[in-house]
Amino acid sequence: MHPELDQWTPKALSERTLRTLPGRTGTRVLRCCGHFPLEEPGLQDLLDGLEEVLTDAASGQDATPG
Repeated sequence: MHPELDQWTPKALSERTLRTLPGRTGTRVLRCCGHFPLEEPGLQDLLDGLEEVLTDAASGQDATPG
């Protein structure tokens, strides 16, 4: 999950780091928020993504947000 308006961490850096992780991965852009995602709708995107990852983990599936 990467904030759409993050001016501290470039999206390319997050994507490069994500590619180094083992297993299935996915991405979710947190809409209209900056580095510390408190703005809506990005905060809700973050909460929805976390819920999805936790639900997948509890069911034994690979977590793939968005």
